[in-house]
Amino acid sequence: MVSYRLAEENDYPTIVEFYNKFHPTSKRDLNTFLWFYTQGVYGNCVFIVAFVNEQLVGFYGVIRIVVTTASGEKVLTGKCEDALIDPEFRGKNILKGLIAKVFDECTRQGIVALWGFTALREAFIRIGYEVPYKNSQSIAVGSFFTAYKQLDKPSGNSKLKAKLKIAGFCAYAFLKQKIAMPKASLQAFQMKDDKPVIQQVDQLITAVLNEFPELFAIQQSPDFQQWRIYDNPNLKDLYSVAYYNQHQELVGLVVYNLSLPPVAYITQATFHPTLNQSTAAAMLAAADKVVFAKGFGMIRNWQFTHNALNKKEVQIFKQANHLFLNKGICMVWRELQPGKLNPNNFYLSKIAAQGNT
Repeated sequence: MVSYRLAEENDYPTIVEFYNKFHPTSKRDLNTFLWFYTQGVYGNCVFIVAFVNEQLVGFYGVIRIVVTTASGEKVLTGKCEDALIDPEFRGKNILKGLIAKVFDECTRQGIVALWGFTALREAFIRIGYEVPYKNSQSIAVGSFFTAYKQLDKPSGNSKLKAKLKIAGFCAYAFLKQKIAMPKASLQAFQMKDDKPVIQQVDQLITAVLNEFPELFAIQQSPDFQQWRIYDNPNLKDLYSVAYYNQHQELVGLVVYNLSLPPVAYITQATFHPTLNQSTAAAMLAAADKVVFAKGFGMIRNWQFTHNALNKKEVQIFKQANHLFLNKGICMVWRELQPGKLNPNNFYLSKIAAQGNT
């Protein structure tokens, strides 16, 4: 007989042990679990556990995330983060039971939609999610050899033609960084770097949304920025670059995760709509240049093209000499309150993920 309930504090060590048993390379500790699920700025997560005869056999965790519209309306959503079933108990409809409990509890708590990112497209469709779009990836290359090692490794393709194709792509990306830098002047802006940036980010997001009022975005309050970025146990080394205008208003922000050298990962890149594309691209390129000087050979980022604002950002990255890879993972969405939010209007970036990149 399977029993389902909300996780309690005394379950947490068992949950962490269970997670690590089936993810032996992750080495998640209790503090990381607590950061994910109990320290978020929008309240404790919805975390449903499944037991058989007092043995933990599965769980499903959802992080509470508030999104905001240009008009300031706040809406509570849930980010699907962890779902795991003991392999010995698969095929017994335990996941189906967990999902039903998660949907019921999230609805009871006023969560209007569940969303997340996964490579398991068909599995999520089977449990009631839709897949409105995929993301893609972009890279900027400061070292040919670093980029080649990183891009050749996942392919596992030993054929010479494939290796030459990867080498040609890396060489082109490297040369773009050397000879095609954006020319816009940044003299009108003050650049401040290597300090946590938590103030004015929500105003910057609101300004961006005002240009596209049909969209919504994660509410990036100072408390959220502190939790998501600077308190994140997965991000052990960060580099933040902020640009301010003459009125000391934040008009550009790029945050890099430097925890996994020799590759840096962009956690956030946001630019004020009053900036033209060339100026925004120059800000991004100047920040990238500092990261390359720190010894990082490649910079990676998530990209989205499902709405006008995300498409606008793609053009900024292209002008800053980031090249695009035709690979990514699915965004999944489950509506709990019909008609409240449209996933295609979700302004997204890597800030929407909680992983170690």
